[in-house]
Amino acid sequence: MSMDILNPLDSVFEVFDHFGAAFTTGEHHGVETWVGLLRNGWCCINDLGLGGDGTWVIFAFLNKPATSITSMLGLNSNIVLARMFIGPLQACAVVFNGIGGLDDLASSVYTTIQLAKWRDVAEHNKFDAQLAAARSGAHTTLVVSFCKLVISFGFIWLTLSSFKLLEFVPGGSDLIQWGLFLMEIALVILLYIMTGGVMDRFANYKKSKALAQMVDANDKPAIKAAIKDLKTVPLLAKSVEVAMVDAPWPGPAADYLVQAYVAETAKFEKNLAVKLTKNKEAAADQLLANGVNEYYTALLDIVVIALNVVAFFGYAMFPLTYFFEEEFIKATLPFWPGNELAEWSGNFAGDFMWTLEPILVLTVPPVIASIREAYLGKLQAARKKDE
Repeated sequence: MSMDILNPLDSVFEVFDHFGAAFTTGEHHGVETWVGLLRNGWCCINDLGLGGDGTWVIFAFLNKPATSITSMLGLNSNIVLARMFIGPLQACAVVFNGIGGLDDLASSVYTTIQLAKWRDVAEHNKFDAQLAAARSGAHTTLVVSFCKLVISFGFIWLTLSSFKLLEFVPGGSDLIQWGLFLMEIALVILLYIMTGGVMDRFANYKKSKALAQMVDANDKPAIKAAIKDLKTVPLLAKSVEVAMVDAPWPGPAADYLVQAYVAETAKFEKNLAVKLTKNKEAAADQLLANGVNEYYTALLDIVVIALNVVAFFGYAMFPLTYFFEEEFIKATLPFWPGNELAEWSGNFAGDFMWTLEPILVLTVPPVIASIREAYLGKLQAARKKDE
């Protein structure tokens, strides 16, 4: 069977057929995603002041002072009900990013220290490539950990601002601006890392197609070389559901552990080669289907990156108006609408983009999974037809 006769989607309209099946999978998503959706959704409602001018009456109560709650908690009586929802959700962001950042920091530091001890032992046994990949992963995790901690720091001041407690913090108005500025820097770094992930997904898509043709043709020399390749062996192993061998690092460095790893790797490679030969047609179909999954997930990631780029420029209005006088900005940017309008527009753009992002993250992956399964079914049906 030709590897090119089928398309993942026969038409654009077929996408809609997958929405019904997608949500029967029972896929669960992290609490952080739901909290982000609620937080930014409330922020959009608050930004628009829905109900405050007599329109959208259903939201009117959200923009009225929550006097009964604030008096009970001893807070400022002018805090509107929407802010009473937003504040705790911002506090959740402080906790989630703070704990996640500290956990990633501890993990990356420990891994980096241990990998340094493994260098002499493992490189002697020709595992320098695996060690280099592990070090690169640890360094990326370290950078991400700092970004999470910076975001947690920024959300501290946003939380205090929602509860109108910032005025009690010395230099609070400056701290929130610096917090936002540092969050912007962290966002740029995370977007750069995400872009690398997108490129990896597209590369996996292309590799999956090439590997599928190789496996379907039972090209043993090429398969043997692909099994030795760190970038392609995970794709091959996944296609026949063979678990990868766990490396002994970042545990204690010892030569006997490396020898055991060498032995387990040899068994794994032999078993993988046998399964790819024995189940070549099924493996080829799985590789193509997994490649489709990588392709559409990469497209989703591109959309998410685009939303975050818009959010970046939106939220950048606050550091811009903080660090530069309005007259200077107007002289530099003739189209400048004024600081107040720029801040409101930028803030709403950011909140809206960060509301759309979790909606996509919650809804699109199960749709992609459904597309993958449908494509796999088409491949299998085509093979039966060719028999």
